Amino acid sequence: MKKSKKRLFIKHIVTVIIWLFTVSFFSQELSLEENKVMQKIDSIFDNSDREIALKNSFKLMNKYRLSGDYISTIVAINKINTLYDIDKSQRTFAGLNSYLGQAYNGLGLYSESINKVSKALIYAEKEKDFQIMFSSLMILSEAYMELDIKDKGKRMMLKAYRLSDTLNNIESKKMVLGNLSLIYSNIQNYDSVKYYIDKLELLETNKERPSTFVHLHKGNYFLEVNKLDSAIYYSNIFEKELKYFNNKHNKMASDILFSEIFLRKKEYVTSEFYANKALAIARSEHYKDDLVDIYELFTNIYKNRKPFKSKLYFGKKEALTDSVTTSNMRSAIKNIKLLYDIEKNTLDLEKINLENTIKENKLKTVYALLAGAIFIIGLTFFQKKKINKAYKKLVKENVDSVNTQEEITNLRKQLFQHSKPVVIPNKKIKLTLENAESIELMIRKLFDIEKVFLEKDLNLDKLADYINTNRVYVSHVFNNNIKLSFTEMLNKYRINEAKKLLLLNVKKYTIEAVALESGFKNKATFNRNFKQLTGVTPSFFIKSTQLIKNN
Repeated sequence: MKKSKKRLFIKHIVTVIIWLFTVSFFSQELSLEENKVMQKIDSIFDNSDREIALKNSFKLMNKYRLSGDYISTIVAINKINTLYDIDKSQRTFAGLNSYLGQAYNGLGLYSESINKVSKALIYAEKEKDFQIMFSSLMILSEAYMELDIKDKGKRMMLKAYRLSDTLNNIESKKMVLGNLSLIYSNIQNYDSVKYYIDKLELLETNKERPSTFVHLHKGNYFLEVNKLDSAIYYSNIFEKELKYFNNKHNKMASDILFSEIFLRKKEYVTSEFYANKALAIARSEHYKDDLVDIYELFTNIYKNRKPFKSKLYFGKKEALTDSVTTSNMRSAIKNIKLLYDIEKNTLDLEKINLENTIKENKLKTVYALLAGAIFIIGLTFFQKKKINKAYKKLVKENVDSVNTQEEITNLRKQLFQHSKPVVIPNKKIKLTLENAESIELMIRKLFDIEKVFLEKDLNLDKLADYINTNRVYVSHVFNNNIKLSFTEMLNKYRINEAKKLLLLNVKKYTIEAVALESGFKNKATFNRNFKQLTGVTPSFFIKSTQLIKNN
């Protein structure tokens, strides 16, 4: 009898050990695809206490920011927000949003910059945090000006100017005065240009060593109002100051200004001399945008004297303008793709953290079961509430991802409108890097504008026929350029469409109707893909989004 009880006891112990081992095994954390920036911040987080780790993570993020590595800056900030769970009502979160705005401006994604920095401005105005308010206004002004919303950009900069009195910081005031003079020059309000340049000049107390380009601004101002002797006077001052602003771009700007002044004076030989100096710098340093302006300058220099040369430079200007536009468009598309990847990685990380939280909670529940039934009831209720909260957070991230994808799609549509017709290689021509980019552009256009993913029978062969090439080339572009398989991209677009339908028409559509409307052949396939890509079921997504709207 005693041996029987002993065997039974050992059997229970073995069962418990196997149970605990199994739960522990499956609770191991999942990992994202390797990312150097994320790995560095993970390493800092794992090897220091929280306060020191946060300080060192900020140091790394600032290193990327100050070096102009905008993509790494965005990745670092998103990782910091996730790891350290930065409170969205605190100054740190507002400051990070202003840094995100700087990075998005650097990438030319001005709408996204406005979205992020507006949140920082709301915090700053509520808390009367003048430093964050000032930097937010400066960043927003730049974004609005670049989007050609000039009146709003001007208002933001004027608000920053008034705020600079409160900050009592000379360098901040100099910065905003210089920007105001450029804004008013852009809208051709030259009285205001002179007013702000004069105020800037008064702040230059060290006449021997200036800290701003005030005399370059004055030279340009007097050129615009056709006071050419004054323009030459201030341009000469700026040329002497180049020893303090010692870089080739500033020297080129000085030469261009002299050339334009002497062109206005009809002293063509002198104008040509300075234009050639500027041209040499622009070519050696590959300043393509400035080359466009210099070619236009030569077009005007030779216009009346040497019509053949004038036409030659006009042709060069037009060709380079097309080249720069194409290059900028490709760069913008690349930045949009990188931005989408960053947002996707952040959402993936939230899903992984949620899964780990669920598994950790299950393990805790097992221990609680061993402790007693009463404790289990309370703990189960608490853990269920916690898991439900985590699921709702994941739903909120999915809702935000719909808005992000919509922003990216709108940016792509703008790029497609201004892009030239692409040349697609036929089925017998060898695939080159440029051809692959053309095929990628057509795929993006078909998915973003034509919405071919809604076709239930869409496959790789049919997509290749739409583009007028072969499936081998299309498959190559998916794997090497887009970095997704055809099926992965198809499901991603269909699920994003489904999320939009569920958000906008929760009462109108059944889940089966949404599945069919978003391109799936049946409800089962839709449910499986929806859970896989979002982390929640469609019905849970509907309930949670209704609660979000009601709140």
